[in-house]
Amino acid sequence: MRALVCEQPGSLKVCDVPVPVLEDGEALVRVKCVGLCGTDALIVDGLHPAKMPTIPGHEAVGLVEKLQGDCGGLAVGDRVYMRGSYGCGECPACRAGNHANCKNRKFLGGDVDGAMAEFIKVPANILYKLPDNVTFSEAQSITSIATVINLMDRMQPEPGKSAVVIGPGHNGLILVQALHNAGLEKVVMIGTGRKVSTDIAYELGADHVFSTRDPDLKKNIYEMIPGGPDYVIESSGVAAAFGQAIDIVRPDGKVMVFSIYGKNLDDVPIRLFYDKQMTVSGVKGTGNLYAEAIEMLAKGEVRIEPIITHRFSLEDSPAAFACRKDRSANAIRIIIEP
Repeated sequence: MRALVCEQPGSLKVCDVPVPVLEDGEALVRVKCVGLCGTDALIVDGLHPAKMPTIPGHEAVGLVEKLQGDCGGLAVGDRVYMRGSYGCGECPACRAGNHANCKNRKFLGGDVDGAMAEFIKVPANILYKLPDNVTFSEAQSITSIATVINLMDRMQPEPGKSAVVIGPGHNGLILVQALHNAGLEKVVMIGTGRKVSTDIAYELGADHVFSTRDPDLKKNIYEMIPGGPDYVIESSGVAAAFGQAIDIVRPDGKVMVFSIYGKNLDDVPIRLFYDKQMTVSGVKGTGNLYAEAIEMLAKGEVRIEPIITHRFSLEDSPAAFACRKDRSANAIRIIIEP
């Protein structure tokens, strides 16, 4: 089969590799669509732990091609989404339903080969059947939708309050929709001023989009939201934006850290934690909320197609990673369709 292989950080090539051999309880899935996530890019750049060589890709959908042993009611031909990671199933974290904190957690495209290939083998119990009215290109975002639901569950936003989302990328634009649906009075985004992301943010429910380059950014936000926002969510992946988040949030507000960062932040105004008595919380993973994410898509409560800006074939997939780095490409969500 053809696959995109990262032999070492910075090296990508499409080549022939053996079709995976199944063991009991595993499924072989013909990949139809895979999203290029920021974590994939960090792995390829050597900024996130991963085995090498590896096949990247962990946000994927496809058709069941083959099954081995007891696979829990799945059938060949089923349209499925796969979890991007899975736990051992035996430890206290897994038994509590929190596989993200399993010490033996396996991450597709990091610990085991991922989905940027014609086929992928996975445990059958990490597959979810897709409703007929959900397309493959929509469904590749299910992990991101589930992480947004996890964030909302932890943040518990109240109708009538206000939120600022830093980073109008794929996750940030899904989050804007969830906040809008939750009845917040004001949902504001902060981005770099790119027209494509600004236009999509407005289309998906943002009340206003500010630029990080605005010298009066905080002042202008406080004029729109007197007293400051109740919630600030950092979803840009830029470490310095965390300092911006705790500066913008109102006293007694909440800051949610919704990114994986490639480097540490040296200068944090930690006095603000005391002065504002804020709550700061990290959000890791999906909270196993895949079924809820699929339901949101099926009900039309979240739109993905406006966020997809670029599509690549598997043979052209190295160019997808280059596109993600090219600011002039104005990429938001990039998908690969083997």
